[in-house]
Amino acid sequence: MNASKDSSGPAPDSADQSADDHAVCGHGGHHGHRSESPKPAAGAGTIYTCPMHPEVQQEGPGTCPKCGMALEPMGAPAGDSEDAELKDMTRRFWVSAVLSLPLLIYAMGDMIPGAPLHGLVSPSIAQWIQLVLATPVVLWGGWPFLVRGVQSVKT
Repeated sequence: MNASKDSSGPAPDSADQSADDHAVCGHGGHHGHRSESPKPAAGAGTIYTCPMHPEVQQEGPGTCPKCGMALEPMGAPAGDSEDAELKDMTRRFWVSAVLSLPLLIYAMGDMIPGAPLHGLVSPSIAQWIQLVLATPVVLWGGWPFLVRGVQSVKT
């Protein structure tokens, strides 16, 4: 908040002044009025911090060296912007789930009465199919966890 602004003063004359008020405070729409334009992305020189470790601060985005979480811009209200990390992890989850479903069906096929999947594919071919389906799940789907695991061991 900007303490030098007098909140008891006259109402803004135009939408431009309202937008200027939001540019000063950095919290679009929190004074009871809405901003027509979306909040611009954090620019160069913005200080980012870890939500779990506030003492970790750096200029520009990155990951926390202590826990591996994505750093967030200081002073940005939570939940106002789209979370790129959430979108990325959601995409990784669904692609990995689709690739894992055939593996689950094949692995549990012997449990189905009558074993209808037995002999459908030769065992040597089945191993290659499992490798092709499981490799992207482990490496691409799990990559953020593998990276953070290595960072955790290092620190």
